[in-house]
Amino acid sequence: MGTFSRDGLTISDQGTAVGGIDADGKFQFLAVGSDGKLFASVVPVPTQGAPTDRSGSITSGGTSQTLAAALSTRTYIEIQNISDETMYINFGAAATVDSNSFKLVAGASYVNPPQYCPTGTITIIGATTGKKFVAKEG
Repeated sequence: MGTFSRDGLTISDQGTAVGGIDADGKFQFLAVGSDGKLFASVVPVPTQGAPTDRSGSITSGGTSQTLAAALSTRTYIEIQNISDETMYINFGAAATVDSNSFKLVAGASYVNPPQYCPTGTITIIGATTGKKFVAKEG
């Protein structure tokens, strides 16, 4: 079986684990560690498919714009600032150039963490019209 660690518990060859894919496409397992404690977990199974291209450019410098509309089935978003200026992104509200938005300096990117993907509207703002970004959504 090898070793598996999650949430501070390590299951090794001395433990026992059983699991499978549920109706929602998530891997669920129960494990008994070498200490005899029962551990349950749900792990999302990565989805596969062709991403939707949401790439574009700043349409009006200094004004927040929608990068991607809300999508309840979104499981993946990656955004890269390919311009020479800083851009900001936000989820569920207008992007601003202050502390409520993620700052993407030139060349920086954002990829949602594997356990969470925002499904609300994604917005972006940059200072100069025409500056480009790359975005892929799945």
